[in-house]
Amino acid sequence: MKDAPFEEKPALKQKEPVVRQRSLGPVPDLEEYVAPDWWRSLFNSLYLKTDADLSMGIVGNPPESYQVLPIIEEDYSNLPEGLPRICGYEAKWLPSSPYWKNLRSVPARLPDETKKLLIEWCARLFERLECRDYARFDWRLDSAGLPKLLEVNPNPGWCWDGHLAKMAKIAGMSYAEMLAAILKTAEQRLGLQPTNGALN
Repeated sequence: MKDAPFEEKPALKQKEPVVRQRSLGPVPDLEEYVAPDWWRSLFNSLYLKTDADLSMGIVGNPPESYQVLPIIEEDYSNLPEGLPRICGYEAKWLPSSPYWKNLRSVPARLPDETKKLLIEWCARLFERLECRDYARFDWRLDSAGLPKLLEVNPNPGWCWDGHLAKMAKIAGMSYAEMLAAILKTAEQRLGLQPTNGALN
C-alpha cells in the first residue's frame, strides 16, 4: 500500500464513520505506522480519484416489495481547485466550508448498464446484510467506470436535506411522502395496522 491514496475510517462503531478532508493519504510506508491487527480498529480503503461519487437508496424490503430511488452523484465542478473530491464531514456539518457552499447532488449521469448493475447489486446487498425498510448505498466509479462499494448505510439520516431526501425529491416525492413510505414499509413488515393515524 506504499504511496497509495486511501481513506481512513474508524471501524466497528455504531455511528457512521466520519470522513474528513484530512482523512486522505497517501502515507508512505503505512505498515510502519499501524499495528499488525490494524484491521480491528481501522478501515482503510483505496481512494478512487474520480468525480463519480454515487449514492442510491432503497425503500422497502427486497425481494418482495421495494422502491429504488434515483441514483445521485456529487457535483464537484464548483469546488476550489486542490481540494479532494469527497463528500465528508465538512460538506455535511460546516456551513463555512467550501464543500458546504459548493457541493450539490444531481441525478447521476450513467450508462444504462451501469445503472442496472447498481440496482441489482444494491438489492442483493440489502438482502444479504439484512437491512430493514430503507437503506442507502454509496459507490464510487474507478477509472474504468466500474462501481466500487464505499459503504452500506442501513439507517441513513432522515433529515430534510440529506441524500435520501434528495433522491426522493428527484423521484417526485415530497419529504413527508418519503417518511410515510418508510413508515408504511415498517408497518407492513411488522404486521401493524394504522388506526386514526396511530399504530396498534
